[in-house]
Amino acid sequence: MCAHNLQIGNTVIKAGTNVSPRSLVPSVKILALKVNLGVFNEIQMLVNFLRCFPNIETLHVESARADEPTGNGYIEFFKELSPIECVQSRIKMVVLHEIYGDLSEVTFIKYITQRANELKKMTLALPDKRRTTVGKMIYVVKTLAITPWASETCMVLLMAPEAEHGLNFHRAAALSIEDPFLEHGRSSSVSSMRENRECKDQYKQYGEETI
Repeated sequence: MCAHNLQIGNTVIKAGTNVSPRSLVPSVKILALKVNLGVFNEIQMLVNFLRCFPNIETLHVESARADEPTGNGYIEFFKELSPIECVQSRIKMVVLHEIYGDLSEVTFIKYITQRANELKKMTLALPDKRRTTVGKMIYVVKTLAITPWASETCMVLLMAPEAEHGLNFHRAAALSIEDPFLEHGRSSSVSSMRENRECKDQYKQYGEETI
Protein backbone atom coordinates (compact mmCIF):
# COMPACT_ATOMS: atom_id res chain seq x y z
CA MET A 1 0.00 0.00 0.00
CA CYS A 2 1.26 3.43 -0.84
CA ALA A 3 0.13 4.81 2.49
CA HIS A 4 3.15 3.02 3.97
CA ASN A 5 6.83 2.85 3.15
CA LEU A 6 8.31 -0.11 1.31
CA GLN A 7 11.62 -1.47 2.57
CA ILE A 8 13.77 -3.60 0.27
CA GLY A 9 16.94 -4.73 2.01
CA ASN A 10 18.34 -1.64 3.69
CA THR A 11 16.58 0.75 1.33
CA VAL A 12 13.30 2.41 2.36
CA ILE A 13 11.22 3.44 -0.65
CA LYS A 14 9.10 6.54 -0.22
CA ALA A 15 8.03 9.58 -2.22
CA GLY A 16 11.11 11.17 -3.78
CA THR A 17 13.40 8.17 -3.23
CA ASN A 18 15.85 7.49 -6.05
CA VAL A 19 15.49 3.83 -6.92
CA SER A 20 18.83 2.01 -7.13
CA PRO A 21 19.77 -1.47 -8.45
CA ARG A 22 19.76 -2.73 -4.85
CA SER A 23 16.08 -1.88 -4.49
CA LEU A 24 14.94 -3.79 -7.59
CA VAL A 25 12.86 -6.97 -7.22
CA PRO A 26 12.86 -8.61 -10.68
CA SER A 27 11.13 -11.83 -9.59
CA VAL A 28 7.71 -10.25 -8.92
CA LYS A 29 5.18 -10.69 -11.76
CA ILE A 30 1.95 -9.64 -9.98
CA LEU A 31 1.73 -6.48 -7.87
CA ALA A 32 -1.28 -5.15 -5.92
CA LEU A 33 -1.42 -1.72 -4.30
CA LYS A 34 -4.04 0.36 -2.51
CA VAL A 35 -3.55 4.02 -3.40
CA ASN A 36 -5.43 7.28 -3.05
CA LEU A 37 -4.92 8.52 -6.59
CA GLY A 38 -6.18 11.94 -5.52
CA VAL A 39 -3.25 12.50 -3.13
CA PHE A 40 -0.11 13.64 -4.91
CA ASN A 41 2.30 12.15 -2.38
CA GLU A 42 0.72 8.72 -2.90
CA ILE A 43 1.00 9.09 -6.68
CA GLN A 44 4.74 9.69 -6.23
CA MET A 45 4.97 6.63 -3.99
CA LEU A 46 3.12 4.54 -6.57
CA VAL A 47 5.59 5.57 -9.27
CA ASN A 48 8.56 4.66 -7.08
CA PHE A 49 7.01 1.30 -6.21
CA LEU A 50 6.56 0.51 -9.90
CA ARG A 51 10.21 1.32 -10.56
CA CYS A 52 11.21 -1.29 -7.96
CA PHE A 53 9.42 -4.10 -9.82
CA PRO A 54 10.67 -4.02 -13.43
CA ASN A 55 9.08 -7.31 -14.53
CA ILE A 56 5.47 -6.86 -13.41
CA GLU A 57 3.02 -8.35 -15.90
CA THR A 58 -0.19 -7.86 -13.89
CA LEU A 59 -0.93 -4.72 -11.88
CA HIS A 60 -3.83 -4.33 -9.45
CA VAL A 61 -4.57 -0.87 -8.04
CA GLU A 62 -7.40 -0.27 -5.56
CA SER A 63 -8.47 3.36 -5.42
CA ALA A 64 -8.62 4.44 -1.76
CA ARG A 65 -10.76 7.35 -0.56
CA ALA A 66 -9.45 8.04 2.95
CA ASP A 67 -7.86 11.47 2.44
CA GLU A 68 -8.94 14.69 0.79
CA PRO A 69 -7.52 15.29 -2.71
CA THR A 70 -4.34 17.38 -2.73
CA GLY A 71 -3.17 19.38 -5.73
CA ASN A 72 -4.13 19.44 -9.39
CA GLY A 73 -0.78 18.79 -11.08
CA TYR A 74 -1.44 15.18 -12.05
CA ILE A 75 -1.53 15.72 -15.81
CA GLU A 76 1.78 17.60 -15.89
CA PHE A 77 3.37 15.11 -13.49
CA PHE A 78 2.62 12.15 -15.74
CA LYS A 79 3.57 14.05 -18.90
CA GLU A 80 7.02 14.81 -17.48
CA LEU A 81 7.55 11.40 -15.88
CA SER A 82 10.60 9.48 -17.10
CA PRO A 83 9.92 5.96 -18.47
CA ILE A 84 9.06 3.17 -16.03
CA GLU A 85 10.37 -0.17 -17.28
CA CYS A 86 7.47 -2.39 -16.27
CA VAL A 87 4.92 0.03 -17.72
CA GLN A 88 6.76 0.52 -21.00
CA SER A 89 7.59 -3.09 -21.78
CA ARG A 90 6.12 -5.65 -19.34
CA ILE A 91 2.61 -4.99 -18.09
CA LYS A 92 -0.02 -7.04 -19.94
CA MET A 93 -3.01 -6.70 -17.60
CA VAL A 94 -4.20 -3.88 -15.34
CA VAL A 95 -7.12 -4.20 -12.92
CA LEU A 96 -8.32 -1.00 -11.27
CA HIS A 97 -10.55 -1.71 -8.26
CA GLU A 98 -13.10 0.70 -6.74
CA ILE A 99 -12.84 3.17 -9.61
CA TYR A 100 -15.13 6.23 -9.46
CA GLY A 101 -14.07 7.98 -12.66
CA ASP A 102 -12.50 10.96 -10.86
CA LEU A 103 -10.03 13.22 -12.69
CA SER A 104 -7.01 11.83 -10.84
CA GLU A 105 -8.05 8.24 -11.61
CA VAL A 106 -8.67 8.93 -15.29
CA THR A 107 -5.33 10.74 -15.55
CA PHE A 108 -3.55 7.65 -14.19
CA ILE A 109 -5.51 5.36 -16.52
CA LYS A 110 -4.57 7.55 -19.49
CA TYR A 111 -0.91 7.40 -18.47
CA ILE A 112 -1.03 3.60 -18.45
CA THR A 113 -2.85 3.33 -21.78
CA GLN A 114 -0.47 5.76 -23.48
CA ARG A 115 2.71 4.08 -22.18
CA ALA A 116 1.98 0.35 -21.80
CA ASN A 117 3.06 -1.14 -25.13
CA GLU A 118 2.24 -4.73 -24.12
CA LEU A 119 -1.14 -4.07 -22.48
CA LYS A 120 -3.71 -6.69 -23.51
CA LYS A 121 -6.50 -6.24 -20.97
CA MET A 122 -7.71 -3.47 -18.66
CA THR A 123 -10.51 -4.04 -16.16
CA LEU A 124 -12.27 -1.16 -14.40
CA ALA A 125 -14.05 -2.54 -11.33
CA LEU A 126 -16.83 -0.26 -10.14
CA PRO A 127 -17.50 0.51 -6.47
CA ASP A 128 -20.92 0.36 -4.82
CA LYS A 129 -23.48 1.48 -7.39
CA ARG A 130 -24.78 4.15 -5.02
CA ARG A 131 -21.49 6.04 -5.41
CA THR A 132 -21.01 5.83 -9.17
CA THR A 133 -22.84 4.64 -12.27
CA VAL A 134 -22.02 2.26 -15.09
CA GLY A 135 -23.06 5.03 -17.49
CA LYS A 136 -20.41 7.36 -16.11
CA MET A 137 -17.69 4.74 -16.50
CA ILE A 138 -18.79 3.88 -20.05
CA TYR A 139 -18.39 7.57 -20.84
CA VAL A 140 -14.88 7.43 -19.33
CA VAL A 141 -14.01 4.43 -21.53
CA LYS A 142 -15.30 6.24 -24.61
CA THR A 143 -13.24 9.29 -23.72
CA LEU A 144 -10.13 7.14 -23.29
CA ALA A 145 -10.74 5.62 -26.72
CA ILE A 146 -10.24 8.99 -28.39
CA THR A 147 -6.61 9.36 -27.34
CA PRO A 148 -3.78 7.22 -28.80
CA TRP A 149 -2.95 3.99 -26.97
CA ALA A 150 0.51 2.46 -26.88
CA SER A 151 -0.91 -1.05 -27.36
CA GLU A 152 -2.44 -1.80 -30.75
CA THR A 153 -5.07 -4.13 -29.31
CA CYS A 154 -6.48 -4.08 -25.78
CA MET A 155 -9.68 -5.39 -24.22
CA VAL A 156 -11.42 -3.01 -21.81
CA LEU A 157 -13.94 -4.43 -19.34
CA LEU A 158 -16.21 -2.82 -16.77
CA MET A 159 -16.83 -5.02 -13.75
CA ALA A 160 -20.21 -4.64 -12.05
CA PRO A 161 -20.16 -3.77 -8.32
CA GLU A 162 -21.72 -7.07 -7.25
CA ALA A 163 -18.89 -8.99 -8.95
CA GLU A 164 -16.11 -7.04 -7.22
CA HIS A 165 -15.01 -7.23 -3.59
CA GLY A 166 -11.79 -5.23 -3.54
CA LEU A 167 -8.31 -6.60 -3.07
CA ASN A 168 -8.01 -9.69 -0.90
CA PHE A 169 -4.47 -9.56 0.45
CA HIS A 170 -5.01 -12.72 2.54
CA ARG A 171 -5.28 -14.72 -0.69
CA ALA A 172 -1.81 -13.51 -1.72
CA ALA A 173 -0.21 -16.23 0.42
CA ALA A 174 -2.00 -18.96 -1.55
CA LEU A 175 0.74 -19.96 -3.99
CA SER A 176 -1.60 -22.36 -5.83
CA ILE A 177 -3.68 -19.43 -7.14
CA GLU A 178 -2.35 -17.93 -10.37
CA ASP A 179 -3.56 -14.42 -9.51
CA PRO A 180 -4.72 -14.17 -5.86
CA PHE A 181 -6.18 -10.71 -6.40
CA LEU A 182 -8.75 -11.81 -8.98
CA GLU A 183 -12.16 -13.25 -8.13
CA HIS A 184 -12.61 -16.06 -10.67
CA GLY A 185 -15.80 -17.68 -11.88
CA ARG A 186 -17.94 -14.55 -11.67
CA SER A 187 -20.05 -12.97 -14.37
CA SER A 188 -18.54 -9.51 -14.44
CA SER A 189 -18.65 -8.12 -17.95
CA VAL A 190 -20.92 -5.15 -18.67
CA SER A 191 -18.71 -3.55 -21.21
CA SER A 192 -16.86 -3.67 -24.46
CA MET A 193 -13.89 -5.01 -26.34
CA ARG A 194 -11.93 -2.43 -28.23
CA GLU A 195 -9.37 -2.40 -30.93
CA ASN A 196 -7.75 1.01 -30.79
CA ARG A 197 -7.91 2.01 -34.46
CA GLU A 198 -11.60 1.14 -34.76
CA CYS A 199 -12.55 2.76 -31.45
CA LYS A 200 -11.05 6.13 -32.32
CA ASP A 201 -13.42 6.46 -35.28
CA GLN A 202 -16.39 5.03 -33.39
CA TYR A 203 -16.20 7.59 -30.57
CA LYS A 204 -15.23 10.74 -32.50
CA GLN A 205 -18.77 11.99 -31.90
CA TYR A 206 -17.91 12.49 -28.22
CA GLY A 207 -15.35 15.19 -29.03
CA GLU A 208 -11.72 15.66 -27.97
CA GLU A 209 -12.32 16.30 -24.26
CA THR A 210 -9.14 16.69 -22.25
CA ILE A 211 -9.29 14.93 -18.92
